[in-house]
Amino acid sequence: MILQLNPSDLLRCLMEAQCRAGEHRSRVLASYSVPWTSDDHVGLFASNRLFESPATLWAVPRRELALLELGCAHEFRGRAGAPWAAIQQQWQRLMEGAVIHGDHRPVLCGGFAFDRLCPRRSRWRDFPMAALTLARFCLFRRGSATRLVINTLVTATSDCAALANGAVANWARIVSRRSPAPRVAALREPLEPDIAADTWKRKVAAAIERIRAGAMDKVVLARTRTVPLTVSVEDILSSLSETHPDAYLFAFARHDACFLGASPERLIEFSDGRLSTWALAGSAPRSAVPTEDTRLGVELLRSTKDRHEHALVVHELRSVLIRYCRRLQIAEEPRLCKLPHVQHLITPIEGQAHDGLQLLAVIEQLHPSPAVGGLPRAGALAYIREQEELDRGWYAGPVGWIDDRGEGEFAVALRSALLRGGCAALFAGCGIVDDSSPDDEYRETEVKMRTMASALNGQ
Repeated sequence: MILQLNPSDLLRCLMEAQCRAGEHRSRVLASYSVPWTSDDHVGLFASNRLFESPATLWAVPRRELALLELGCAHEFRGRAGAPWAAIQQQWQRLMEGAVIHGDHRPVLCGGFAFDRLCPRRSRWRDFPMAALTLARFCLFRRGSATRLVINTLVTATSDCAALANGAVANWARIVSRRSPAPRVAALREPLEPDIAADTWKRKVAAAIERIRAGAMDKVVLARTRTVPLTVSVEDILSSLSETHPDAYLFAFARHDACFLGASPERLIEFSDGRLSTWALAGSAPRSAVPTEDTRLGVELLRSTKDRHEHALVVHELRSVLIRYCRRLQIAEEPRLCKLPHVQHLITPIEGQAHDGLQLLAVIEQLHPSPAVGGLPRAGALAYIREQEELDRGWYAGPVGWIDDRGEGEFAVALRSALLRGGCAALFAGCGIVDDSSPDDEYRETEVKMRTMASALNGQ
């Protein structure tokens, strides 16, 4: 690969930021970009995730959208009790004096924990309750165009020449690294043990009783399955990209842990003044036999239990988004969303946003949706904290990106696994309503785990 970085151009960007830093600003962002020839986001992520932390990969293969972030220029973290919109306000203040050289938009990328009130356990020790990172290096591809972005915070006393030369040398090391050879790591004792199948089914039965007693309308219970990690991160991500090209492919590496997956569920997208999301709830397995697969899909569309679960999600999304939009467009009937191992009911929702919308404020109101939490929200969350016995961490939380204009896209971190210490903890959950069956719900979690299990098996 021929480096396209020009230290003198980068230096001019840094020196302009330094001039602004002297104008009563302590730190100014210098964001510089150039066209780049390589778009091997997966390979660069895999080879650098242990050296340039935090490392982030975000992609939708079918849409030719990919974002790779390496290292940290600055990270915004949510404080206990503070609204998520406070992060966006801090981001906007940083951007007010920023110097941008190049045809790009600076972006933050990261995620939020499913439940900010749940104490962190050792499995998730490297993942804050909320963290959106402005990367040191960002490789952004949209369509056929790829740009390399270098972000640096500059002060009045910064050595700009050293910063420019250091960035060029660091990027040269990044592109020269190679992914480690796949190896079978020794499986250590899981940081948190998995809940036995019979125990989890009893939890589902208890939840059904509470719902029938009128305590809740719905609650989502999740579980884990821990397996040995026998393939490389690069192979896992390549497999997910190939088999789930329409999904949100994500990977967040922090120190020696890596949370990754291929989520089918958009939480929200905000672009050109429009908000778009979809309700995704109600599930059935797939079949390799076309006639059987069609039958399963028709049964799902006709299922009273699944239609009820789906309607709860649509109603809740409508009640939140109507406050942020002039008008909403909601499909009258759900359709099937067919994935390799499972099919869902899906209802697209779009709206024209009011002026001044704060994307992170909308996300905080949407999360957790009834698809991953339950209804009523507060009661379902309290029940999950008391009964699930699982720190979900970033599983089922919002993950995605936001740019300097406040536009961005977030997905729900589903069909995922946390890799650490030679093992992978797979996560899956199910929506429990009054006519749920513990055996059926357990089987559904197994079906949902096949997305990650197949990738971990090299399939």
